[in-house]
Amino acid sequence: MTTNYHHGVRAHDMTQAPPIIRVGESGEIGIIGTAPGADAEQWPLNVPVAIIGDITKAASLGATGTLPIALKTIWKQYAKTSGKIVVIRVEELADPAQQISAVVGDVTLKTGVHAFRSANTLLGIEPDLLIAPGFANASADGKANAVANELISVAVRLRSFVIFDGPNTTAVDAVTARGNYGSDRAMMVDNYISEWDTGLDAEVQLPGSILAAGVQSKMDLEKGFWWPASNKPALINGTARVVDYRSNDSGCEANFLNSHDITTIIRDDGFRLWGTHTTDKEKLLGGTIVGRRVADKTYDALERGLMPYIDIPPSEQAIESIAGSVRGFLRDLRGKGALIGYEFEFPADLNSVQQMADGQYFYKLRFVEAASIRNIEIWGYRTPELYAEFLSQAAALSSFSSSAT
Repeated sequence: MTTNYHHGVRAHDMTQAPPIIRVGESGEIGIIGTAPGADAEQWPLNVPVAIIGDITKAASLGATGTLPIALKTIWKQYAKTSGKIVVIRVEELADPAQQISAVVGDVTLKTGVHAFRSANTLLGIEPDLLIAPGFANASADGKANAVANELISVAVRLRSFVIFDGPNTTAVDAVTARGNYGSDRAMMVDNYISEWDTGLDAEVQLPGSILAAGVQSKMDLEKGFWWPASNKPALINGTARVVDYRSNDSGCEANFLNSHDITTIIRDDGFRLWGTHTTDKEKLLGGTIVGRRVADKTYDALERGLMPYIDIPPSEQAIESIAGSVRGFLRDLRGKGALIGYEFEFPADLNSVQQMADGQYFYKLRFVEAASIRNIEIWGYRTPELYAEFLSQAAALSSFSSSAT
């Protein structure tokens, strides 16, 4: 209220729109790789570059390296809506160890995978699906992959999700390799896909993480971030390794991999991703990509949406306004199908006079995501007694026919 002297009546319209909590964009892919033939000015090393709505920009990457064909394969998965892709190009090196170091990068210099941390500042895009095809490959040698682990560390900072690849050898090797990881921000895909490389005029094998990221991005854009990419049609020419799948066989290879939290690619009325599990053994968020991402998107939206309440004077109206805004947001998520249920409250046992005097207010949120239907069982019973009904109907029909003649 103004303290300037005034003698008379003045009216001021102080109407303010209540803060609206919204989920930010989702389905943005972050990919890191090589492209030695790239235009260096358009694609500087270790600097995030965006592809938005027009894949023709990737033409200046050239035809060699891991990035060009990976981007084309991702883009092929989109249908109604084109995605946003953040591309990090690193130098292609002959020495394998030096190449891994280039992809891992430096946390202080923000090179390699750490360049994703600059994407929001430079591009206004924070990728939430991170892949490093050809470099983030799990092996069965008892050691975790350095690139996969570094991507996971970046994903924790960005609230993103990592999709990395298995060894693409055997199901047993894949299970052995999976044992080296335990993050709920990562999903392992084992087997590779086959695609036609127009640069080589030949069929090539590509990491399955490329397909998984593309299909998941498509689901985010067309359905919502709570829809998994599993059991959705994929546009690929084939798989590098055939994974046996039969719907009614819990012991088939695909189910064996899924039972060990490994996503695979099957052929069943076309090719499709099969599996939704993260590498989190504790399964604190349901152990699925849906649980992890619904939690991330919910917390992100709440943090952004409630910022207008910071540094305002406390009042009962403000306390209830915060609760009302959050409940409205959660109600909307439930209506869309992202949540099964929720509770939000301002509990007395979490708040004290000292805390409130210090400007700290604690709310309690309980929620659970709408986990995907994983299994349907039908229990059938052979019932000879049903012949009695059949006999009754047949007899009645016979009697009617006789009387009619």
